[in-house]
Amino acid sequence: MLVFTRVVKLAAILMAMLLGVPTQAQTTGVVRLHIVKAGFVIGVGSGSGVLTYGGKSYGLAVSGVGVGSLGVVAMDIVGSASNLISPASIAGTYQEG
Repeated sequence: MLVFTRVVKLAAILMAMLLGVPTQAQTTGVVRLHIVKAGFVIGVGSGSGVLTYGGKSYGLAVSGVGVGSLGVVAMDIVGSASNLISPASIAGTYQEG
């Protein structure tokens, strides 16, 4: 049983070396968004942006509704998205906080 365990560990190490294990740089993308919000008590916001991941750019769309808005605001946001497996990993529902 000990020999089998060693063979499995060795095979796992060899596969990781051959296939490559993603580094932090490979699993992190840069996100740039331009968002416009407008409202009076209830606000509506939408925008667009780009995810740069693995040397390629992918379009993003942003939309939402909030309470407590007054006026019109436009903002540009730049940040990072980490632990991405693929560009599709960024899809989802997010909340400002």
